[in-house]
Amino acid sequence: ADHLTWYACGPTVYDDAHLGHARTYVCFDIMRRILTDHHHVPVLYVMGVTDIDDKIIARAAEEGRTPRSLAHEYECRFFEDMSLLAVRQPHAKLRVSEHIGHITDYISDIQ
Repeated sequence: ADHLTWYACGPTVYDDAHLGHARTYVCFDIMRRILTDHHHVPVLYVMGVTDIDDKIIARAAEEGRTPRSLAHEYECRFFEDMSLLAVRQPHAKLRVSEHIGHITDYISDIQ
């Protein structure tokens, strides 16, 4: 291949980012910069975002809003926080809600 493909699990977006998020994604960003800027390895960096799960549904119910609106707000806040730390954005974000069919098919196949 002419590039490195890197998938990273991203946040479950039901609350603000915390120090553990910062440490993880700052470290990933440092490794990515070493690969791309120092070793000149093209990197396709993709991040998964869990935007639907029990915690999101429960928090949304507590706040009287939809899980989608809650997840969207916290996803935006997460990436704003990472930008403040100068963490480069992923090339693509894969949201769980956009891949439910693939996930359920996969689970069916392994059962």
